[in-house]
Amino acid sequence: MRIVTWNVNGIRALRRNYPHLQSHDSLEILLDDLFKQPDIVCLQEVKSTQKATVAEDANLPHMDAFYVFPQTDEGRSGVAVFTREDSARPCGAEDEEQCLRPYWVEETGGVPCRWAREGRVLVMDYHYFILLNVYFPASAGPERLPYRHAFYRAVKEMVHGMISSGRRVILVGDINVAHRSIDHVDPERACREQGLAHFEEHPFRRWFSQLLQGPRNGTGLVDVYRHLHPEEQGAFTCWSYLGGARTSNYGTRIDYILLSADLLPWVQSVHIRPDVQGSDHCPVVLD
Repeated sequence: MRIVTWNVNGIRALRRNYPHLQSHDSLEILLDDLFKQPDIVCLQEVKSTQKATVAEDANLPHMDAFYVFPQTDEGRSGVAVFTREDSARPCGAEDEEQCLRPYWVEETGGVPCRWAREGRVLVMDYHYFILLNVYFPASAGPERLPYRHAFYRAVKEMVHGMISSGRRVILVGDINVAHRSIDHVDPERACREQGLAHFEEHPFRRWFSQLLQGPRNGTGLVDVYRHLHPEEQGAFTCWSYLGGARTSNYGTRIDYILLSADLLPWVQSVHIRPDVQGSDHCPVVLD
């Protein structure tokens, strides 16, 4: 089984970056061309609308399409899962309102009226495992920080709850956190800018470590890329559009595939694909 995760920074812009495809060629042809018939494709930041995707769905003749759209700022954020009909048919799907609500507690202790409207979570049940496609919020000023903390906390509690109930979990997406110093091109500068003595002291990096640890020792998730490539330097997935950052590989690794440890025997490989253009992020591919 091949699983792809990719923050596309706008699904409608993808075709413009691949002019060798004809205007009538389908999105499925593009995905097959890039990833050689993937079974599950998880996209973040699709920046589309329900109306716009109706036509696009017709261009996925062998795949089922699932979307979550933002309810407030239409045309921004949003996640999608495309799943191949003959090899990866899910038995259920939930959006963030359905799956996160039991775990959502703000700093004030209440459930905010604006919660779960940004189109960030899609949970798919594939019998043998649960797949979470998540586009985590980044910090965009102090007014957004309580929301970000609440979101991260809710996802961690949801994942740990699934694990405690005996489910295998695969979490993919743009986590918007470089977990360890090896995942950042300039961790010293990051520490200075954030006023930290040590890179791992950042609250969202501590959250990441807690997510991996699990509800009990030995029951958490594995960063499968770092598990297979523990010392690889410069393995980044996101770069600024400015200053030739991608060409010089001045980036961070913030896009991940995390999975339950008992799924590791089925893992053959995981690859970061900086050769795939079209976004400020690149795909990560699991076989």
